[in-house]
Amino acid sequence: MDKILSSEIIRITELVENLAGRFWQEFSSDDSADPTFSRWSAADVLHHLTTWVAYSRERLTAILENASVRDIDDLEVFNRDAWERGRTIPRMDLLQRFADELGRYRDTVTRFTAADFDRTDLPTGFDWPLWKYILLDTAVHPGWHFVYHGITRGNFEFAVAALDTLAPAMLKFSGGDESVFDLSELADDPAGLAGACASFAAACPDNAQVQALVRKNQG
Repeated sequence: MDKILSSEIIRITELVENLAGRFWQEFSSDDSADPTFSRWSAADVLHHLTTWVAYSRERLTAILENASVRDIDDLEVFNRDAWERGRTIPRMDLLQRFADELGRYRDTVTRFTAADFDRTDLPTGFDWPLWKYILLDTAVHPGWHFVYHGITRGNFEFAVAALDTLAPAMLKFSGGDESVFDLSELADDPAGLAGACASFAAACPDNAQVQALVRKNQG
């Protein structure tokens, strides 16, 4: 990974931070409902993303310092514990926490050398080059949640904005494979997601990325 791609990762985290600000404004009202672990509010989503960015940063820091890496033994337990902790954090603090964590992530990324980013032997938990692991946590994972929330809440304008912003990085991660748009792991209601995707496709018939995402999620 050269300096251009390294700076691209910094740029992507800045795009995600800006998108998170819009997400926070667009979906403020859905936090007045009674969310559950199977149907998250915008606050739940943002805290979840903050937790994952923090975990990824801690893993990168351990790699840099040749320290032991903390693995996640049970993904659902990890996510549920984070969700429960997030319920106790004042909503007004969550967006700043996310921005702060992204800032720490950017600082950590700059500590790697250009050669490091192409290495596949680092303990990321995957046999990928480091840059791909970083893209998963800074672009692909946020992209899934932002697009999913927009589609399932009927805010197609935001969903398109999120997809247009992050699809290039998501497709870079997947090598152009459109399976990166598969949102099924997030779906608490698969039939509901399929129906929302049908409406999304009808609302954006000329958007190629929307149509690609819908193909992956309509069932």
